[in-house]
Amino acid sequence: MKQKLLIAWLAAVAVSAYALKIGDPMPATDVKLTGEGGKQTTLAELKGKRGTLVIITCNSCPYAVAWERRIVDLGNDWVTKDIGVVAINANDPTISPSDALEKTFARAKKEFYKFPYLADTTQALAKAFGATKTPECFLFDANGKLVYHGAVDDNHKDPSKVKKRYLSDALNALRHGKEIPVAETKAMGCSIKYR
Repeated sequence: MKQKLLIAWLAAVAVSAYALKIGDPMPATDVKLTGEGGKQTTLAELKGKRGTLVIITCNSCPYAVAWERRIVDLGNDWVTKDIGVVAINANDPTISPSDALEKTFARAKKEFYKFPYLADTTQALAKAFGATKTPECFLFDANGKLVYHGAVDDNHKDPSKVKKRYLSDALNALRHGKEIPVAETKAMGCSIKYR
């Protein structure tokens, strides 16, 4: 098990060297993502008219679990406002069994996701994004350019103590055609379990 974790950590370090930068185009729009029942879809098919929010997350990380209700609430709200919203689980289920396909789809039902929670079974999308953490948020504008990257807000532990709502502020600025107040923050969470 220690060897698998070391390999996953080394893979995450290698991936972080390719992290997207603000203004970069959305990569890997043709990578096949797996939905419930084995249905395949791509980011190209999920893009929103006003922008697209991609959240790399999982079922097992305490940070992802702590932020999940806020992620679901934001996603459920913004998917009705011409923003494409998708949550993606890129963890290797042989390293993190609670991130297996059937558990991912069951979680989406249990938590009332109104947007897709898909599996990046090849990990190609997460690697193309340079994602290293769960959760890690990527917001793209209508032209597919990255305008926000990082954390949901500044307090994963206690929603009542949040002072900075980075993702919400970025979504509101995008909707109103304003400059994103804070375009990049440090994503806080567990390392993605790369194979």
